[in-house]
Amino acid sequence: MTTSCLTTGDVLQVSGDARRVKTIADRIGFISIHSQVTDLLAFCAFFVIGLMIGMITFQFSTFSFGMGNAAGLLFAGIMLGFMRANHPTFGYIPQGALSMVKEFGLMVFMAGVGLSAGSGINNGLGAIGGQMLIAGLIVSLVPVVICFLFGAYVLRMNRALLFGAMMGVILILATTHLRAGNGDHQ
Repeated sequence: MTTSCLTTGDVLQVSGDARRVKTIADRIGFISIHSQVTDLLAFCAFFVIGLMIGMITFQFSTFSFGMGNAAGLLFAGIMLGFMRANHPTFGYIPQGALSMVKEFGLMVFMAGVGLSAGSGINNGLGAIGGQMLIAGLIVSLVPVVICFLFGAYVLRMNRALLFGAMMGVILILATTHLRAGNGDHQ
């Protein structure tokens, strides 16, 4: 017979008579019923707190220093995660909503980077556009061509199988991330 020690944050699945389940839940914790409802009050409150933290600036003679909205929101997210870890009934966000917020945040970040870098793209492409295009082609094609030639002539592999293996190698990193659970797409 194995013995287990319960610690804070453990989740048990208990079945039985409703009255007895309620009694044991009152003694060891609470009944956790996860619905598809987001705790918007906590989410929005920490969002506002993060923006307010990001607006704080410090003045050192002529130099002004501030965390910025991104760091403020990151700090607020860490605080919300800490509070959720210690109080599991606080700030529940369903996985679907969490994935949507992550994807939306990434898209807003990419749009912001694109908009800030886009103003100088014409000058950059006008000055070194051809060189950049050629360098991109070389970096992309040379490793693939060398691997194909090595496999075809040195290892004497079937060219169709070699081509399929090379395409698989190119895509394996994305597949590995998805299989490991690092991607949000299911």
